[in-house]
Amino acid sequence: MTVPRGVPLDTGRVPPDLVAVLVAVGSKDPKAFQLLYEQCARRVYGVVRKTLQNPESCAEVTQEVFLMVWEQGDRYRPELGHPVS
Repeated sequence: MTVPRGVPLDTGRVPPDLVAVLVAVGSKDPKAFQLLYEQCARRVYGVVRKTLQNPESCAEVTQEVFLMVWEQGDRYRPELGHPVS
């Protein structure tokens, strides 16, 4: 898999408290969003890549996913399930 420029490599780990990170993103915390992106962008890109064949389209969809997380992060409800599930 080729990861396009702008999608950083992660360490293969989910942030230790992804729930807390997402709650902070919902409060428009830019540092939390940066952490979320750095730790999860490659994983999101990989999921998108399984569906789409064009790497440019995959990068664009990945960007859209994170934009939606930023814009609608306040709708996240931890009691409804873990973010990775």
